[in-house]
Amino acid sequence: MNNIYRHALYFAPVLGALFIMHFVLGTSSNMLMLILVVLLKIIIPIAAVYFAIDCRRRLNDDLFTYWQAFRYFLLMFVGASLICSVFIFIYVQWINTDYLIYIKEISSQLMERLTQTLSSSVISESEMEQIINTAYTPKMFTASSFLSNLIIGFIITIIGSFIVRNKKQDSNDR
Repeated sequence: MNNIYRHALYFAPVLGALFIMHFVLGTSSNMLMLILVVLLKIIIPIAAVYFAIDCRRRLNDDLFTYWQAFRYFLLMFVGASLICSVFIFIYVQWINTDYLIYIKEISSQLMERLTQTLSSSVISESEMEQIINTAYTPKMFTASSFLSNLIIGFIITIIGSFIVRNKKQDSNDR
């Protein structure tokens, strides 16, 4: 069982790199880059399933219960999310310090449009500004990115575990 977890942690950086590519390409406004972001949304679950099947075949005699697969996927996605979050924190804290300012401006504009559309707002403008300023600190932005990657990973984990599971067959069936 320890080899299974080692395998998951071995491939977590690969998924983490895919998450990082997804983030970096998503910061661009270039249409080609946005198409690559969509492509990565397809590649990430396929890669995760491939890694789990590889583990099942190489390390577990082609046997994986649902819960073994579930733990494998979950460990891999937690590791990948942590790696991506470290990169995102470094990116917004030191590499592109204006990125969060840009995102704040876009969010403020969207909230203003939404408020105008709804005409009566439950949240005052100052409260809205405070929420946006709190949400777009490097720590909060990194935490929300980690959580969103983890949620996506959890959804892929639930579905992928059904795909990858392979229970032991009786010797009479062979």
